[in-house]
Amino acid sequence: MIDSEIKMIKNQILTINEDGLSINNIDLNLMVPWDKIDTIKIKNRKNRLKEIKIFTNLRGFDLSHFENLESINMELKKYLDDSKWK
Repeated sequence: MIDSEIKMIKNQILTINEDGLSINNIDLNLMVPWDKIDTIKIKNRKNRLKEIKIFTNLRGFDLSHFENLESINMELKKYLDDSKWK
């Protein structure tokens, strides 16, 4: 399967694939497996997706600063059960 990569302005790359999602920059590679994600919260403003936040039992991750939130949302829906979306 091909990984989906979405680049961020500050030299970070969000990768979404069958193993989970990872956030990579020069100094850090953070991998979050799908089974560790408890909740996903999204917010829309004026019919546009403005915020995506992912929560594990330990912490939250704000993906809103990445470009193309609609694509991120579609990729996440491929791997996560509907019950996780709030």
